[in-house]
Amino acid sequence: METSAVFALAKYRNVEVASLQVISDILSETSWLQAFEQQTVRENSKKAIGVALRPYQKPENSTKECKA
Repeated sequence: METSAVFALAKYRNVEVASLQVISDILSETSWLQAFEQQTVRENSKKAIGVALRPYQKPENSTKECKA
């Protein structure tokens, strides 16, 4: 629901938008596993954020020098 609101607002404002979803719960007919606090969910959330921010990060081994 929140994502659809973000996309609707972006369309209205005529701006670019992106969404990153991390699935943490498993819902079946017989049970509901709330896994948000599990280590794997935390680790994968950090990885997903890292991937999303990668285009905005300065390369680690950037050694460009200015030449006069």
